[in-house]
Amino acid sequence: MVIIILGILAATAIPRFLDRSVTDERFFYEDTLAGLRHAHKLALSSGCAVQFEFDADGFELLQNDQACFNAASSADYSLNVYRPSGEDNYHVTNLPDGVFLGSTTNTLIFNSEGQVTSDGSSVINSTTVTVGDRTILIEGETGFVR
Repeated sequence: MVIIILGILAATAIPRFLDRSVTDERFFYEDTLAGLRHAHKLALSSGCAVQFEFDADGFELLQNDQACFNAASSADYSLNVYRPSGEDNYHVTNLPDGVFLGSTTNTLIFNSEGQVTSDGSSVINSTTVTVGDRTILIEGETGFVR
């Protein structure tokens, strides 16, 4: 009887432990959440706008090189944002198989006050980012990410 129960448990539980898709989705969600929070905090602390841009494979964080560091007014987001560890730039391209990354706004810009815009000027009310079956809410006026 014990062997039969162990066999049933093994047949149902082991495939769940070996399936990495749920784990990969969760890690990507956490990385996206951390990237959004890092963009918000960096914009507040540096006084330079930070762009969070979605692409087909993931997302990328860039700073406005011209307006912040060269005193020009052009919105040229070309300066790489590095991870807090400082080892590599914040460009995540490992979207897990079967996971959808989407947003009501494809480009989010955190301004020097931490507010969120889509075009660099008008503050949005709020926006959502969807990673698989999880949703991240970003408040536009405060830039709060939850």
